[in-house]
Amino acid sequence: MIEKKCLNCDSIFYVIKLREKTAKFCCKKCFHQYSKGINSPTWKGGISKPKCPICGKTIVYGAKMCKKCNGLSIRGKRHLTDKHKQILREMMTGHKYWLGRHHTRESIIKKSEAVRGDKHPNWQGGITKANKHYRQTLKYKIWRKSVFERDKYTCVLCGQRGGNLHADHIKQFAFYPKLRTKISNGRTLCVECHKKTDTYKRHIKI
Repeated sequence: MIEKKCLNCDSIFYVIKLREKTAKFCCKKCFHQYSKGINSPTWKGGISKPKCPICGKTIVYGAKMCKKCNGLSIRGKRHLTDKHKQILREMMTGHKYWLGRHHTRESIIKKSEAVRGDKHPNWQGGITKANKHYRQTLKYKIWRKSVFERDKYTCVLCGQRGGNLHADHIKQFAFYPKLRTKISNGRTLCVECHKKTDTYKRHIKI
């Protein structure tokens, strides 16, 4: 038998010669106490687990919310509180919650521009039309969302609230490129009111 000293409680214990190099603790209790925190083999530098932004419970890495709050967000399942709706709205627009981290709209746009065009791994030489390409950019989507929020998702001409709404440019999209993402140059219209405007599709007056 060989005499050893426990790494946790400093007590003396005896082991056989074959376990001279592997035996470090006198019992399982000392092993579990010593393996917590920085001494744990799975230690990640003190990074705390992400929490659900709605209820505050611990969630897995990469998830936006816990399973219970995610179930509440399903349409028609339960009544949502105003706080729950506001957090879900911010998560969907992407300007506050982003995989459990805090980001601004500017930082998200910057990351999006870093992989656009010829910088993207699926770049095929620019075969997408310029008009369609611009309407798929994050800047245009944020502008469209901001116009709806300003008008409270209500048509400014007939007063229809919700439904199929369009974000219309007051000054034409094609002739005023500098005003395409100006919120003051946008207005919320329903489909019928948008069709009656002079700038709808081919009915453009120069």
